[in-house]
Order: sequence, then C-alpha cells, then structure tokens
Amino acid sequence: NYDGSYIYYGPIVTECSNEQNWNLLVNTPILEKTLECILFTNQEETVEVQILDYIGRTIIEDKVYANKGKNLLGFNLDRISKGVYYIIVTSNNKSKRPLGHKFIKI
Repeated sequence: NYDGSYIYYGPIVTECSNEQNWNLLVNTPILEKTLECILFTNQEETVEVQILDYIGRTIIEDKVYANKGKNLLGFNLDRISKGVYYIIVTSNNKSKRPLGHKFIKI
C-alpha cells in the first residue's frame, strides 16, 4: 500500500504426520498471554501436553481430553518470561508419534 499502512499476519507453524487427522497448528510468535493451538485427531483420546524451555526443562505439563476432529487448546503463559519454548503433544495411542513445535513468546 502506498500510504505506508500495513497489516501484520503472524506466521503459523504446522506439523503434519502420516496418520490421518493427527496434526497440530501453532500460532507464533506469542504476543498475548495465551498460547493457542489447534489439535486435529481421528479419535477421542487423552493427550499429554508439555511446554519446555529452550534447554528442555518442563514449564507446563497437562493432560487434555481431545474430541475426534478439531480441538482448540489454550495455555496461560502469563508467568513465563519471553523466550523460545517447545510444545510437545503425545497421544496415549503409542502408534502415533509425538507432535512438536518451537514457539517464541515476545
């Protein structure tokens, strides 16, 4: 645009696996206090979610019930400092590999 205005669209990171409907979308960088992710799964199941810091220490750990299909996951990051983190989602179905993403809290 010639008037100098712009619209910022944050990058979206996606992880796709070979299993049908076992995917994780993460919006990064995190500008607010909440990490929002979308988890797609092909069955109802309990998943383990871990948020790790850049050296691998567990910052947040939670078990989440996921419905078949699209699931919105939200995690409060208010108490963690700015930096680089990783989110790992592990299914209780051992045939599915864990899904992981790096994200940045600004």
